Amino acid sequence: MLSRFFCFACLCLVIFTASCKKDSNNNTNPTTACNGKNLCMKIGGTSFSEDGVWREIGTARRRILWETGSGSTYKNVELDIYDITATDGTFQVAENPGAGQAGFQYFTASPASNISGVSGTVTLTSAANNTLSGTFVITAKDQNNATVEITEGNFVNVPKQ
Repeated sequence: MLSRFFCFACLCLVIFTASCKKDSNNNTNPTTACNGKNLCMKIGGTSFSEDGVWREIGTARRRILWETGSGSTYKNVELDIYDITATDGTFQVAENPGAGQAGFQYFTASPASNISGVSGTVTLTSAANNTLSGTFVITAKDQNNATVEITEGNFVNVPKQ
């Protein structure tokens, strides 16, 4: 009797173990942005997430934009990708971007701060159905020329405005 119980317990253990799903998702390109927003990043180690939009500036530039407030409460983020017709690709961030490059700015009126990208990459993973998705990592400088790291940058299904 004890051997039947032991066999039954072993069988149950095998079935239970086999039915457990192993989480092996090490995805570095998430399909959703952080905190339910469509634009997120860490600026100098501080998490930031908001809902942005994108717009075409001329025929050669796409700008992912988030802005809020006015006057002393104004804040914005601009992530520009220059001269693209591609639906995906990697673009080098430059201080004065041109064709095939990208630019970044984070501005707050109070406390006064203007952070501009000087190097890094923006990877556009999708430009479909009037939305943009991708990732970015940027080294920037603030108004005092101090280095600020922009990490874990992610934009997901940002709609065209």
